[in-house]
Amino acid sequence: MKYYFLTMFIFGGGFGLISFGVSSLLKCKKKKKIYITLFASYVGALITFTLLTGVVAIEQGINLIPFKDLFVNISRKNWYFVLQMLVNIFMFVPFGVFLYIGGINTRKTCLFGFLLSLGIEVFEYVTGRGIFDIDDLILNTLGALIGYLLARVILKPITPGKLVLMILLY
Repeated sequence: MKYYFLTMFIFGGGFGLISFGVSSLLKCKKKKKIYITLFASYVGALITFTLLTGVVAIEQGINLIPFKDLFVNISRKNWYFVLQMLVNIFMFVPFGVFLYIGGINTRKTCLFGFLLSLGIEVFEYVTGRGIFDIDDLILNTLGALIGYLLARVILKPITPGKLVLMILLY
C-alpha cells in the first residue's frame, strides 16, 4: 500500500510513453498523439488501480444478483461499502469522457465500458484478487455512460484540439 500511487504513476506513465512512441511511429498529428497518450495513461492507471495493486481477496466467488448487499449495508450504515460503489462509478467516468472526445457513440461507449469492466472482473476472479460482481459491471458501465454524457453536455463546443490545449495551459 505504501507504493500504491507510485505504482499507478509508473504503469500509467509507461502505457502513455509506449502509446506516444507508437503514435509517433505511425506519424499521427500532435493533437492525436497527446490524446492517445493521455487515454493510454488513464487506462494504464485504471488497470493498475484495479488489478495490479492491493491484496488477494479473502473471499472468492460470483455475485450475479444485482445490488443484493446494497440495502443491507446502508441499513447497517456501512458507508465504506457505499463509498466503494461510488468509486466503481467515478473511476470509469474519464473512460466515457475519452471515448466521447475520440468520437465514439453512446452505445459503443456503454459496450466498451462493459467489456473493460468484464475483463477486470474475470481477471480478479481468476487470479483470486476479488469476486466476480455484477454490481461492478453495472456501476462501471454507468460510470462510462455518465462520463460520456457529461462530456457531451460540457465539451460539445470544444474540439479535441482545444481540449488538449486547455489541458496543457492549466
